[in-house]
Amino acid sequence: MSDSIKKGGFSERVLECSLAVLENVGHGATLDDALEHIRGMDVAPACSDLLYRYYRSKASTDHRLSASLSGRGGKSARRKIPAKFARILGLVITQCERQSGIGRHAAVDVAVDYTSRKYGRRVGGFVNAVSRRMLDTGPSTADDTPPHVKHNFPELVYKRWSANFTDSDIAGFADTYSREACLTFRIARRGSDVSRIGEKLVEPLWAQGHSFFRLRKGVNLFESDVWHKGEVYVQDISTLSACLFYKPSVGDTVLDMCSAPGGKMLAIKDLMTSGFIVGCDVSYRRQLMTRENISRTGTEGVALSVCSGLMPAFKCGSADCVMLDVPCTGTGVFRRRPDVLWTFSESKLRELCAIQMGILSECSKLVRVGGMVIYSTCSLEPEENRRQIDSFLSVDKGFRLEGDRMLLPNDLHDGSYAAALRRV
Repeated sequence: MSDSIKKGGFSERVLECSLAVLENVGHGATLDDALEHIRGMDVAPACSDLLYRYYRSKASTDHRLSASLSGRGGKSARRKIPAKFARILGLVITQCERQSGIGRHAAVDVAVDYTSRKYGRRVGGFVNAVSRRMLDTGPSTADDTPPHVKHNFPELVYKRWSANFTDSDIAGFADTYSREACLTFRIARRGSDVSRIGEKLVEPLWAQGHSFFRLRKGVNLFESDVWHKGEVYVQDISTLSACLFYKPSVGDTVLDMCSAPGGKMLAIKDLMTSGFIVGCDVSYRRQLMTRENISRTGTEGVALSVCSGLMPAFKCGSADCVMLDVPCTGTGVFRRRPDVLWTFSESKLRELCAIQMGILSECSKLVRVGGMVIYSTCSLEPEENRRQIDSFLSVDKGFRLEGDRMLLPNDLHDGSYAAALRRV
């Protein structure tokens, strides 16, 4: 038996670590945060690749699992499987059909051996029988396959999107969801030459004159000299959308109230010739990333300050612009965070909407008359976007909507929403 698939070998450790990450996600962690706990381990890259593929094909795999147990795709049989065993089966099928680093039979053997030792031979036999049956049957191609399964979206998310987007939009989302997002970046220091490491992206009409680049294949950006010199900043082009509503004047004061890890702060800084930007965030850990990003790329004439805490002692009306990139469900960034669709719920949406309105209502007091509040999310849900703005404007008559922009996710960028509110 190969060292990689024997007891305690590489393949078994990939399975075991991946299961631990999924358990953390089940307890409320994001996939990115859960993966942080295994960073530095030799299995981390393989686990990350497996888990991202697992989420992108989860709807199809879950549907096949139900069908293999009931013969009819019945939900009653599916509910009887402990979640930990369903996760094992889901990972095995993903390894077999969507990864090339391990053979089908080897992947099943590793899972069966691991499960037998951990939960008993009877459970190991169950995993063996079901996984091989699923592999023999293959993905469902039946005409009566539910549409959310065909698109590999959770049923709840698909139903919501069907009410808010066209069939063509949803088909585009599914195509984008099925592939890994490329790494994109922009120049952080004027005059930097990145032609050897990046390919320039096509600029959307709303972002003319602001260049973003896709990393060339085979290049490790984080080992390049341009990265270590602070000449580039990794960022999705959609994050620029909110910033471009702001037209700075000399000496403006900008408050970025949900600033970590600093992408919008740095984008605003590049629009200014002078002034002062304060970045605030409730997460001390993430603000350390903000400080690191600012330190690496520099300030170039604009004073930047970073603090932890959402509402420092700023006077009402003290800012020319207040940036609010509020906490949200994140359904627009499924290219990079496929787990967000599977942790979405109506109760989570309601909770976040209440938080967003609280932030908008309180932080809008900080902008001066004639100044601007820029509200943004990386969500596709109308309750977090235009409906939220309309609700705010119906109560606070001291603002008017100057413009908003909804970006749908595609191969060029993530999905996002931004609205510019002028205080009158």
